[in-house]
Amino acid sequence: MNKPLPHILLVDDNRTTISLNKLLIAKVDNAAELHTAPDGKAALELLQEFVRTNTRFPDVILVDLKMPVMDGIEFYRIYKQTFDPDLVAHTKVVMLTTSLAPSDFKQAKDEGIEFFLNKPLTTAKLKEILV
Repeated sequence: MNKPLPHILLVDDNRTTISLNKLLIAKVDNAAELHTAPDGKAALELLQEFVRTNTRFPDVILVDLKMPVMDGIEFYRIYKQTFDPDLVAHTKVVMLTTSLAPSDFKQAKDEGIEFFLNKPLTTAKLKEILV
């Protein structure tokens, strides 16, 4: 049985970072379905649209920790409260960050975020999370 192609949501406020990460994702799996959002609020709206239109929910959400409008931790908090627990359990949420501050990691862990990747992404890091 073939594994379905990964459906990925990339959330980052930096256009250059989004462009670079799109290229990396295509290099790792050029058949991946990829959506992007510029902040946590826009990501939540996109996810709600997926549910409303019965569009496949992402397998992986890569979300930047530090963003204006709504940061990654606030996004995750609302995401867990808003969506069906089965969808939340199905989706791997990966926090992306350049921060090395232990307090950022502690706050994210306290919210239940299990996966972290330091920026910049690499093909090796992507392969690990897409498995």
